[in-house]
Amino acid sequence: MNRDVGRFQHDLIDAEYSVHHIKKVHQTLSAVFNFAIKEQYTDHNPARAVGNIEDEPTRHINFWTLDEFKSFMSVVDDYAHRTLFMVLYYSGMRKGELCALTWNDIDFKNNTININKTAYNTRVTTPKTPSSIRKLEMPKYVMAMLNQLKNLKKPRQKSGYFVFGKFYDHLPAVSLDRWYHNYLDRWVEKEEFTEEIEKKKRIRIHDFRHSHASYLINKGAIPAVVAKRLGHKDVATT
Repeated sequence: MNRDVGRFQHDLIDAEYSVHHIKKVHQTLSAVFNFAIKEQYTDHNPARAVGNIEDEPTRHINFWTLDEFKSFMSVVDDYAHRTLFMVLYYSGMRKGELCALTWNDIDFKNNTININKTAYNTRVTTPKTPSSIRKLEMPKYVMAMLNQLKNLKKPRQKSGYFVFGKFYDHLPAVSLDRWYHNYLDRWVEKEEFTEEIEKKKRIRIHDFRHSHASYLINKGAIPAVVAKRLGHKDVATT
C-alpha cells in the first residue's frame, strides 16, 4: 500500500500538477485513511507513512540521446509497441495524451497529430490547460508506421477507436508501464550496463518528453518552439 501511494504521488508530479495541488490531494488522502482507522476498517495510514512531497519536488532531467533511443528500440519486437514508442519519442506528448489518442486525432494527409484530450485512470478528459491543446507535425516515417498499424489491426479501425487501446477502451497506463519496463529490462540485460550506468539509462516514460526536447534543441529548435510543442505555457517550464 505504501508503494501505491508513492506511485500515485509520482503520477501527479509527472502530470505536472502544482506542488500546492499535490500537497492538498495528499492531505485529503491521509484524512480518508485516518477516518478508516477510526472506523476500524484498517489500522494503517500509508499516506502518513510515505509522507507528503517536498515544497520543490526533485526534478528528473534524465533523457536519452537519439542513439540511446535507437539502441532501446532494438529490443522492441512488437510492431504496435514499436509504433507507440516512436510516437512518444518524436512527439514529446505526455503519457496520458498518448493513451487517449484516437484515429480521429491522426491526420495522415497533413502528417499531424491533434492533442485535445488526456487519459487518467479510467477517464478521458480535456487537458488541464489550454496550452496542452495543440497540433504536432510528425516525421513522415512515424506517420507511415501509424498508417500500417491501423491497417494491421483487426477488425477494421473506426475513427473513434483508440490508437493503442482496444476499440473504445483507451490504453491503461499500467499496461504501458508494464510493456516499457519489460523492454527496459531486456535492453539493460542485452547491453550489460554497469550498475552506475544502468541507473542513468533507466529513465521514466515521462522522460521521453525530456528526450524529445533534447532532440529538438540538437536540431536547432529555439526554446519557445520546444515549449509550445510540449504543451507548456511558458519556456521556463520547459
